Amino acid sequence: MTRTHITPAQLALSTLIVSVLVFFAAANAFAQADTNAKIITVDRNSFFVDSAAAKDIAKQVKTLREGIEADLNKKMEGLTTERDQLAGQQTILTQDVFEQKAKQLQERFVALQAEAENKQRQLQAAVAGAQAKILEAVSPILDDILKEKKANLMLERGIIVKGAVDIDVTATAMLRLNEKLPNVKVELAQAKAGN
Repeated sequence: MTRTHITPAQLALSTLIVSVLVFFAAANAFAQADTNAKIITVDRNSFFVDSAAAKDIAKQVKTLREGIEADLNKKMEGLTTERDQLAGQQTILTQDVFEQKAKQLQERFVALQAEAENKQRQLQAAVAGAQAKILEAVSPILDDILKEKKANLMLERGIIVKGAVDIDVTATAMLRLNEKLPNVKVELAQAKAGN
């Protein structure tokens, strides 16, 4: 009696085939169980890009970022000026005093870098918080539309290969979101002591 050896590739292929067959069997069973199944789609990403609140957030973030960059640039220019002045004093200062001042200046450069990273984290957290408010506002809107359309399944539009145009409810949801939440305040967390 000869033994047949199954390669890992053959095993993976057979597993994939079984998975596809199970998926289609389940989809067929769902369709037979509820012949009135109704599916609608939505582009959730558009709420975070194209809604009035998202545009308001982007505008505020731009202003905040410009303010942060201006502040950090001003501080960097001050440190650069001090570094240049210290370099000019190297010949008149003792080696110990020069090294001490250079070390202190280097520590301030490092602290400024840490401040810049902290401000970036604060800004990212503020954006995430503002976007969470959009999600919080749009969620009940999508629930209402699901009920109104008497649909029992809402899918992300991006995963649909083909479908009727009338199954997409993004525009309706966007109108309602813009009415409910025209703007969102972007709030930076308070800086910790020492920053």
